[in-house]
Amino acid sequence: MADQMGDSADSLLIEAPSKLKLPLKVPQKTLCGPGPTNMHTRVRDALKLPLLGHMHKEFTEIMDEIQSGIRYIFQTQNQMTFAVSGTGHAGMECCLVNLLEPQDSVCVVNSGIWGERCADMVKRLQGVPHFISSGELGRGVSSDVVEKALIQWSPKVMYVAQGESSTGVMEDIKMIAAVADKYSCLVIVDTVASLGAVPLNMDEWKVDCVFTGSQKVLGSPPGTSLVSFSDKAVAKYKHRTTPVTSYLFDIANNAKYWNIEGYRPRGYHYTGAISSFYALREAIGVICEEGLLETQKRHQDAALYLHEKLRELNLELFVCEKSFRLPTVTTIRCPSAVNPVAVTNYLMDNFKLEISGGLGPTKGLVWRIGLMGPNATRDKVDFIVGCLSEALKALKTSHL
Repeated sequence: MADQMGDSADSLLIEAPSKLKLPLKVPQKTLCGPGPTNMHTRVRDALKLPLLGHMHKEFTEIMDEIQSGIRYIFQTQNQMTFAVSGTGHAGMECCLVNLLEPQDSVCVVNSGIWGERCADMVKRLQGVPHFISSGELGRGVSSDVVEKALIQWSPKVMYVAQGESSTGVMEDIKMIAAVADKYSCLVIVDTVASLGAVPLNMDEWKVDCVFTGSQKVLGSPPGTSLVSFSDKAVAKYKHRTTPVTSYLFDIANNAKYWNIEGYRPRGYHYTGAISSFYALREAIGVICEEGLLETQKRHQDAALYLHEKLRELNLELFVCEKSFRLPTVTTIRCPSAVNPVAVTNYLMDNFKLEISGGLGPTKGLVWRIGLMGPNATRDKVDFIVGCLSEALKALKTSHL
């Protein structure tokens, strides 16, 4: 036994890193980029609660509460509604992997980087993606463009991001879902950057699949995704001729863990992210306490106030048409006279304030200011704009 266990600690080739012997210290920052955002006090306090077993009745009761909360914020009665461990990408993959089979045609509304990510996942699942685009960066698609694409490619599934955080574009989901319904095409809606800030009425609009992440308007730590599948989407899943390629994301396995009708009794699938689920429960609870409509109104008011203040600084919004502007992530054209990275660095170095540069097609073109969760207030806008004004003056921009 001594030989198997080693002679002594001296036999270790790698020593313990000295920094890891000290407690972790993290600076407090104001997170006003495209996400994550700062946490509400209820969420932060939830992370301090003691662990439970992932099958303890106290924990499964929390899961039931989360499930009812997801139905509220998605505005759906879908049975197949649950949370999965993983960021927003996990939600996207969960939806796609259950609804796609090899050679399925998929229309991807492409208004920024997330359409491109979706197309990548579709190809990995051996599906065939077809892009739909307005043809103009910073603008959403029209009903004519959507209908022509559906006629041309006869897709089984369509993907659209309601809020495209790389460009600041908001798509008209009600319109898109109505057109898709005419052609019996299932619609997957990515609400990672939009849920809670703009209307999303899943059942009323006949949306078939919705997912979101925990770290934006919900104001919970990254690492949990919320998903819901309509009865039509579940029927497509049940009529698959090939198995779902992901064990973790297979909705039947998750339905068993979430005690969903038709898959009962509750059973073990994987070890749920216990502390993250606590935080998620409280994040949804904050919205329930404020009211979903009131939360949406607060985000929209903060965004409009931000737009007004930016105009006072002679800064130009990237999304020209108001109807296409996403309230949670405002994109601002970077003035030619300023180094955009220098501005974001100045804000971080001097104010511990995060705003972000562009991403994907907007890299180097815009700044992105996020107003989400507890940061979607006029007071926070005043702080952001005041810091931004000082940064522009300090860097001697010529447009002021």
